[in-house]
Amino acid sequence: MRTVLSALLGLAAVLLLLGGVTATAVQRTVVDPDGFVALTAPLASDDGMRDRLAGTVATEATNRFDLQGPAADAVGEAIDKVSTALTEDPAFPGAWETSMRRSHDRTMATLTDAARTDVLQVDIQPLVSLLVDKAAGSLGITAMASPVGDDPIVLDVGQSAQARAAAIVVQAAGYAPAALAGAAVAAVLALLLARRRTTTLAWLGIGVLAGTGLLALAGVLLRAAVAGGQRAPGLTEYLRYRVVDAASAAGVPWVVGLAIWGAVLLAAGAVGRLVVGRPGAGSAQR
Repeated sequence: MRTVLSALLGLAAVLLLLGGVTATAVQRTVVDPDGFVALTAPLASDDGMRDRLAGTVATEATNRFDLQGPAADAVGEAIDKVSTALTEDPAFPGAWETSMRRSHDRTMATLTDAARTDVLQVDIQPLVSLLVDKAAGSLGITAMASPVGDDPIVLDVGQSAQARAAAIVVQAAGYAPAALAGAAVAAVLALLLARRRTTTLAWLGIGVLAGTGLLALAGVLLRAAVAGGQRAPGLTEYLRYRVVDAASAAGVPWVVGLAIWGAVLLAAGAVGRLVVGRPGAGSAQR
């Protein structure tokens, strides 16, 4: 009975550790606003993102003007011309960061409200505003009030099922400290109840290594699930692909850290087992 209880506690420790580390990674890279902005910052220089973004922002900017005839043609031409160089503008990185921060705030508000987890959206208002200002400047219109305003200009980047799954992940991330504390307590209890503590320590290491492998496989499968977005012509599908890909890549150091800890536990248990197994080393609680 004591051995069985120790084994169950060891399994619980491994599961809680894997869940706690995963939740911590999600909390720091996705849930945290600064973490998400840092995660998506490299996307501003992604060629695929820039090409798709220019066309989408130009369309949204054109739709903001209520003009007819030659005036509409002139504004449309100016927007199309400026949009091709928008991502090279010195103000673009700042507008991109603001867009990602607004998108994050909007998404977190949606995912944490059970009544609103119906869709994932990105707010491109800062980018559209920048394009309109540049287009107006190219036409020599500097005193014109911007037709964009500060209201969100949102695009749907996920379906309701994806939004519900993301909500579960985000809400679970809040339990990271409790999971890590529970893992520590369960591991200590498993060792205290074990008849051979060094063997239990080695099995804990094996469990962590096995769980690390499963986490790595989950990352590969997650990337594969959105891989079609890499070739998608639209901005939203491509953006979803790149964000998921960036998040998966950001999780690699955490997985490597877990693997190192697992190897350390396994090595410590194996070495300890060899030491206590020597003649005269004592036989109690090996």
